[in-house]
Amino acid sequence: MNIIKNSKGITLLELLAVLVIGTIFSLLAFNILFDLMKTEERVKSETQLRDTADFYLARLSRWLYVLNEGDVCGDLQHSEEPGNTYSYIQTGDCDNSSNMKVTGFFRNSDALSLYIEGVEIKAGDDRIKIGDSSYIEKDKNIYSVSLTLLYNGKSKTFKAEVQSMLNE
Repeated sequence: MNIIKNSKGITLLELLAVLVIGTIFSLLAFNILFDLMKTEERVKSETQLRDTADFYLARLSRWLYVLNEGDVCGDLQHSEEPGNTYSYIQTGDCDNSSNMKVTGFFRNSDALSLYIEGVEIKAGDDRIKIGDSSYIEKDKNIYSVSLTLLYNGKSKTFKAEVQSMLNE
């Protein structure tokens, strides 16, 4: 049995073949790695957006659920005028406007904010803004809330319905 031994080493052709194959595998690995990083960033931003929506909707829904309809001053206030959108409920001392409290989406300077009993509710991420198409509607004692959040040039709308537990 003859064993051929090559004492000369590898040829240039073999070296080039190994380099080409290695480069192809490296490019595929980097491509997969970058796709994973983009997916991770997208999932993080979507999770942050959903967490913020859950925070806002939970706070507002909890308040609407225990709202005593007898404490509401007048009708639901709503405007879709560009640059001056709002949708809120006024509660408190209806005879004294300085003692009334706003709950809902109210414009504060140039941004729409969520207020509950006159207190602005802030989420943790300042990059997420409440969109102008956010509103509250009422049908009997059922409130429909539509919350639009803006993040990285994109918008996402979240909806909830709440039936007020307490009537007059």
